[in-house]
Amino acid sequence: MWKLILWLLICTVDLQAQKFWDGGAGTNAWNDALNWYPDGIPGSEDEVILDHQWIDRDYLVELPSGLQTTQVKTIRIAPSSGNIILMLPPGNTAIPGLLLTSTGNGMIIENGGIFINGSGAGSGSPFQLAGKLKINNGGRYIHRTPRGNAELIDKLNNEPGTEKGIFEFDVPGTTGYTVSLTGNTFGSLYFKALSAGGNKSYSGSGASNVLVRGDLTIEAGASVTSTLTSDIVLHGSLSVQGKLNLHPVTAGTSGRSFVFAGRDVFFRGSGTLSMNAFFRNILVAKNASLALETPCMLNYTPNTFLCQGTINCGQSYVGGPGSFLLSDSASIIAGADSGIWSTADKGNIRTAFRNFSVHASYQYAGNSSQLTGDGIPDTVAGLTVNNSTSLVLTKPVVVTDTLHLLSGVLISGSSNLLTLRGASVRSPISMYSESNGGWEKSYVDGAIKILTSDSSWHAIPSGTGNTHVPLKLKPMDISANEIMVRYIAGPHPVKDLLPSLDRVSAKGYFELSPKHASTWQLAMSYRPEDTSSTGELMTPAILVDVNGQWKWGG
Repeated sequence: MWKLILWLLICTVDLQAQKFWDGGAGTNAWNDALNWYPDGIPGSEDEVILDHQWIDRDYLVELPSGLQTTQVKTIRIAPSSGNIILMLPPGNTAIPGLLLTSTGNGMIIENGGIFINGSGAGSGSPFQLAGKLKINNGGRYIHRTPRGNAELIDKLNNEPGTEKGIFEFDVPGTTGYTVSLTGNTFGSLYFKALSAGGNKSYSGSGASNVLVRGDLTIEAGASVTSTLTSDIVLHGSLSVQGKLNLHPVTAGTSGRSFVFAGRDVFFRGSGTLSMNAFFRNILVAKNASLALETPCMLNYTPNTFLCQGTINCGQSYVGGPGSFLLSDSASIIAGADSGIWSTADKGNIRTAFRNFSVHASYQYAGNSSQLTGDGIPDTVAGLTVNNSTSLVLTKPVVVTDTLHLLSGVLISGSSNLLTLRGASVRSPISMYSESNGGWEKSYVDGAIKILTSDSSWHAIPSGTGNTHVPLKLKPMDISANEIMVRYIAGPHPVKDLLPSLDRVSAKGYFELSPKHASTWQLAMSYRPEDTSSTGELMTPAILVDVNGQWKWGG
């Protein structure tokens, strides 16, 4: 009895052996017994591992042709570097041509691993799994057969770590091909036209949302038409070198949106993104951030670009007869020289209709001198200057939350005035160890109006030309809450200034214009050449012109 039990245990282990590719026969053939370690063609209960344990270069393994079915328990394609390719060749016409019987992950494709399903079968599903197909980040499944895909897509394992695992359509033939999109979830989804000779049309329909957890890529020659009446939710980047047609076949008040849901993702490519009159929104979701590397055209009035997160326009733009809406707490980063204009012929937003929230934030991050444009609201929550040279206000702007000064000089004028209404100032740490009053690379050249209802210190990011001159003001009478501040380069027009103080410089002075009579405390961090003192707050030593009356201190 004991001998029988021992024999059964040994037999069970042997039947579930692992088979490694060692290429011993010097061919690509799966059915060559010498290509395996241990020698012998894998059996129905074997776990097959294609890796670099026995061979240290890229290689291809080709499953048998004809009506032969290959059945094993699992296959794992796991290069340590480079690529390992497993192919079900066009010459195989069996259904199935490859059968994996594990109820867990029947096939695991690791980074650099590729499985090409090139079956030439006339019908049915040539690649079948009892369990799941897991494409880990950097792995790739290529659907190079005209056979169906719905059953296989239902088997995708969408665990974390598969977002950049690629499910690729490269279907041969000149006829159109239907892709199972509705209600499905992908890692990264690619469309190609190489096997079709350079041009291939794909389509998908349905009423349930599609989730792509990685990237969506349409390469040159591939045309993808979605007639979905639901949403396409994309967490990765969108690259269109071919055509992406968002063309619902009926009108509706729900669904029909393309949602960018990821952070730090891109819309790029030289292809065409087309929307018909039944399509609703391009949506940048809350907490998502999208960078445009190509224009986004809204060709019909119902098309709307709705930004609830962050859109970085760079030098590209959103344009066309549709609408652009920037929601509360959202953010737009403008890179165009003309900024955000009210006309549809220049700047980063060129749609026929636009609506910018006063509770949103606006950043200017151009590579050359920029204008704000007159298209932004009179009041904004946040304004960020991150420009290589300068940003010129072309309309009065009131900032209510935060003025960020990262790079570039913000130029304000008497008719195009910058007003800080309870807003804080943030910047990198300056040479004065300050981080809230501008710094050497970014400050305000021109007048600044301060509106406040408290008696705390307020940082004034003042300067002129190439000189940053930080100032702090503290109102002593909180009922008098409006004051205009401007730094003037050059000596004060009054010649006989007394008393004589060694901390006063003839290089410039501050001009203050309070709306109401009030008292203010002032503090300034002097530049080293202007003082012999190392103290930071030097209230009595500042020359100030208050409504035409000069005095020392506040």
